[in-house]
Amino acid sequence: MFRIRPPILGALTFLAIPFQTVWAQRTPDERAAAAVARGDLQQARAIYDSLLVAQPADRSARVARGHVLSWLGKHDAALADFAAVLQTDSADLSAWLGTGYAASWSRQWDDAEAAFHQAAILAPDAAEPGKGLAYTALWRGDHALARERFSALASRYPDDPEIAAALGSVELADGHRGSARAAYARALLLDPQRRDAREGLEASHYLPAALEITVWGGYTYFADQALADQDRLALRAAQIAAQPTSRLRLWAAYDDGLALDNAAIVAAGSHVPWITTGGYVSWARALGTKVEGGWRDLGGDVTQWTASLEQVAVLGSGVSFKASGWAGFRSDSRTEWLAGAGVGVPVTSRLRVELMGFTSGNGLPDEDGFRGVLSGRYRFPTGLELGAGIAAGRTALDASRTGTLAEGYATASIPVLGQRLLLQARHQAVENGTDFTALTAGFTLGLLER
Repeated sequence: MFRIRPPILGALTFLAIPFQTVWAQRTPDERAAAAVARGDLQQARAIYDSLLVAQPADRSARVARGHVLSWLGKHDAALADFAAVLQTDSADLSAWLGTGYAASWSRQWDDAEAAFHQAAILAPDAAEPGKGLAYTALWRGDHALARERFSALASRYPDDPEIAAALGSVELADGHRGSARAAYARALLLDPQRRDAREGLEASHYLPAALEITVWGGYTYFADQALADQDRLALRAAQIAAQPTSRLRLWAAYDDGLALDNAAIVAAGSHVPWITTGGYVSWARALGTKVEGGWRDLGGDVTQWTASLEQVAVLGSGVSFKASGWAGFRSDSRTEWLAGAGVGVPVTSRLRVELMGFTSGNGLPDEDGFRGVLSGRYRFPTGLELGAGIAAGRTALDASRTGTLAEGYATASIPVLGQRLLLQARHQAVENGTDFTALTAGFTLGLLER
């Protein structure tokens, strides 16, 4: 074990004396500012609390504490500090700005607008009041007004990286990936270390186009030698999707995957094309609903209408809860169904893990199934996304048998010249059934930008 010998310890103590003396000689304001600079907001608050007990009339300390309280999420206490200062000095610009941000962060939009407008009257040539008004519009969801305000600021202050990054955030929120990337690139040109611009540029890689088409093809290999001649390379699916707004996505799709992966259908040499149409609506930042309907011909004069519903709720921490249901109404009076629920957790800012459980039925007695799925997704700054998952449970093998099931898959979504190359490898093993491996590839082509 390394030990500090007495001479070295004495030297370190000697060297520490001037530092301790300098720290002790710093004013409370200086110590609080240093605590804020290193991110220790609680210590900064404690220093300001002590200072205001000794000097309750110190307006600068009260304003500074108000800002610290806002950053700590104590918006009501912050507003009280700012109000106390403005009662004695109604021209305190920092107190008006602090009031605006504290009100905005607590969703008191009208009070925030009023405070920033007052700050603009006091300092008509300053950028900060205008930034506050623009941020308030962005946070309340008025993207058109936010864009107008930030654009006006960018004209007046073209070399301000914060304004450029904020414009990128407006475009990102509206789903305009091209203009978002341009704004973030401008911000990084002005300040290469700007974190919000780097993160925004990364997020823009995952925005869909306003209109895009995706086509999937692949090869399925069966372990059963009796099906060896049925291994096939074929078109699996195709989808055209439109994103008219950042909160609404619509699509229509063709899917023949069942005819490639289901052993019984493959042995019969049949095709079971599934035609679906649906949409996803984001009602707010925390709620999303997916609805889909479809039709397919199961062969043997049997057809099926399908309907599904999925609801997602996201907490402020990023944890999400999902519930879904699917029903297939067959012309032979059988109804197949599937219901599931689960939770998603952000392990890091790039890695997300989801655990889902499903139960199902095929309309026959004692033929219910169940399945648990654990999946993960990792997003790289370049736009590359990798995913993987495993599943296990019990499923119906045919009209009279069930068996245990195990499945694993891996996926990759690779940006290519602004478009996306999609890859998937999937293996399924079923007790007393037919194992298969499917290797698929797809490509998403953006046809129209918003």
